[in-house]
Amino acid sequence: MNDSGPAAWRRGLAAFRRQLRPGRSCRVASGPGRGLRLDPGTGDPDTVSGTYELPVQEAFVDALRPGDVVLDVGANIGFLTALAGRLVGPAGRVIAFEPVPANARLVRRNAALNRQAHIDIVESAVGDHDGAATLVLARHAGGAALADAEHPPDACGELRVALVTLDGWLGANAACLPGPVRLVKIDVEGAEAAVLSGATALLTRERPLVLLEVDAADVAAAEAKYERCREFLVRLGYGVERLPSAYPGLNWQVIHLLARPGGGGSGEDSPS
Repeated sequence: MNDSGPAAWRRGLAAFRRQLRPGRSCRVASGPGRGLRLDPGTGDPDTVSGTYELPVQEAFVDALRPGDVVLDVGANIGFLTALAGRLVGPAGRVIAFEPVPANARLVRRNAALNRQAHIDIVESAVGDHDGAATLVLARHAGGAALADAEHPPDACGELRVALVTLDGWLGANAACLPGPVRLVKIDVEGAEAAVLSGATALLTRERPLVLLEVDAADVAAAEAKYERCREFLVRLGYGVERLPSAYPGLNWQVIHLLARPGGGGSGEDSPS
């Protein structure tokens, strides 16, 4: 996205794709991800410029150290996954959950381009129960949503996908990780509360940081999603802060929250 709205974003993406042949990778030009190799596919061109969601990138830099474990829930094309992979290094581990097959292929490719064998891809959606679900696909690479959560404005089909909870996945796989989870990043187009609900044991036991995005067409809807997630995290003893806007001026409401354990239930909140 850029700050002129979806139509301008699509024009920018079209111009960008004319410069980048299919399957060709670029070096990220700036920011914390500078120098990473990236095949953005049909994703946001700001990933290649390095300006994509800079407050989120900066939060990654502040939070992550070599050897950390990251759960990237809704990995999209894997830009933030690769950044996390750089920060935690080969002694750490990044688990990328991405149910859209085309995106999962790009996550895998971008990990390989950066020789990040410590990134694993789980081709499943994440929610509050284990099983299967209907995923509504979107033309925008990051816009797919679970059918019982939201309907993308640019929907272009449906797909049945595996559905897991973070608690269930960790119950089966924690022994393979080098340590406790340090950070959970959640970007799931309306299923945020379900992901949190399905991670209650993780949040209670391991106390990771939580970096979560909510978005909506209007302010009231975005704020309602934000408040629901904030209240859930506060009940678990987290303090919550709002990150600076990643998309100032965009005609779509996007809010990122960062939750830290030990908030004492106060839920301190610093809107940008």
